[in-house]
Amino acid sequence: MGNGPGSAKRAGVHGDLIALVVLAAGAVLLWRAGSSPETSEQPAETPAEGLFIGMDLWEKEPLAWESESAAMPRTKRSSARSELTPTEVIDNPDCGMRIGAGAAFGLAMVVVPDAIGARFSVLNEDGAVQSGDLPFAPYRYMMGKRSDGSIMAGFGRLAPEHDVNQGRENPGPLRIYLNGQLIDAREGIRDFGVSNDGSSFWLVEPLGEGSSRLAVRNLDEGTERHHDLGDKHELHGFDMLYGTSYTPNGNELHVAPVNDNESGEGVHYFFPVSGGGRARKLRVEGIDPWDRAYIVSSTEGYFFFTGDESEPGFRVEKRRFDWATRETSAVWRLEGASGVTPSPIQATPDGAWLLFETHPAHSRPGGRSSQRSDWALYVLDASTGEPAFTLPTVDEQAQLARLQSVLGSGADVEDMGDFNRARIDSGLNQLIIDRRFETDGEPDYDRRALDVYDLDTIAVHAQPDFRLPSNRWILNPCASAAYPGQLLALEDGRLAYAPAR
Repeated sequence: MGNGPGSAKRAGVHGDLIALVVLAAGAVLLWRAGSSPETSEQPAETPAEGLFIGMDLWEKEPLAWESESAAMPRTKRSSARSELTPTEVIDNPDCGMRIGAGAAFGLAMVVVPDAIGARFSVLNEDGAVQSGDLPFAPYRYMMGKRSDGSIMAGFGRLAPEHDVNQGRENPGPLRIYLNGQLIDAREGIRDFGVSNDGSSFWLVEPLGEGSSRLAVRNLDEGTERHHDLGDKHELHGFDMLYGTSYTPNGNELHVAPVNDNESGEGVHYFFPVSGGGRARKLRVEGIDPWDRAYIVSSTEGYFFFTGDESEPGFRVEKRRFDWATRETSAVWRLEGASGVTPSPIQATPDGAWLLFETHPAHSRPGGRSSQRSDWALYVLDASTGEPAFTLPTVDEQAQLARLQSVLGSGADVEDMGDFNRARIDSGLNQLIIDRRFETDGEPDYDRRALDVYDLDTIAVHAQPDFRLPSNRWILNPCASAAYPGQLLALEDGRLAYAPAR
């Protein structure tokens, strides 16, 4: 499978191994018992003949978690001087903004640095629901909304600011607030995250001598569980070897290898957020240069194969991993043009949709030249693999024909704008495509457009339901025109975040 230099060798050993392995959807999965992640950071060596596309999956008895009561410490209210105002935030290039997702849908957090640190406000359509001061200017910040309506907000100074190399080799402070009250303050944290539903947060703290540990604090359970990560969160040069995030459904923490080529190859670790269940290891190996493994959780993943002369055609497969039976199954398969590779990839939290863009692999199988159709956007029904929507992303005339609903019949390519990126907003169940424009041959960052499609009614060749202007981009995150939410100045002078209309 694939067109890497090891393809011939892998093909040669494949026949000898058929009697020893379980075949699933064209790839080989090797199941075997392994050591607990607490005692062995790396899996046992795999024989050379096993180095084709495959995975090792294993789990042991429930880990002896180091647990402790996480009863709330004595809290103090943040020393908020005042909530942020519209003039301090809207179109201020120094302002930062994060939009809530999942349970936090309809909220936005804005942060403005000042001489002694920073000020923040969490907003809804009525104004600020939480505001406070920070003793540092955060580089990362996020929030979650709990079932009782309370807001958890987390702030960390964990990464370099602009051109200053004060990277993660210099861990920074962390502050976690619940409804404006400080519930956790730590120094020297390497990484952290807050769940969308505000039920938990996690952090990575150094232990010394190049090692660190993952702490998962569950507010609903009143627990904090720890796991030794070894050197996984140390820098390799200026790069991190592993990154940590919640899985799309929020049930697990995924400690994933960071690859320069985004292949997904390596050992993936999964830790339950609640219940103290089993930690799991999943190894993806033998990925060819332009193939991709996009692991969604410890039980599910998507695999993208570029194809080669022996098996031409781009292929996408959804696979499911059953830890009870130690079996894997292919849920569906979709085939397409040969010689393309996907990036970026998005799977929605509810498991309904899979979005990805394709572009030509640099070394195309069989010497086939690239074609305009190699650049395309796909939205698949994640339960069946059926394409729900496709759009060429480079072919301007083909795109123009698909935009008559918002441009009219007399439009030309200058009216259309260039395809920039696409994403799915799960809160609204909409596909949003960002388009950018040029003025006098230069990028015009104040002139952007968002084409919006309703996923409830979308078709493969659908046209947008509507188009909206936008001036939000990386250097203007607190923009005056954006979607699906928008910063507003209310009649009483307060700052709010409300659905764009």
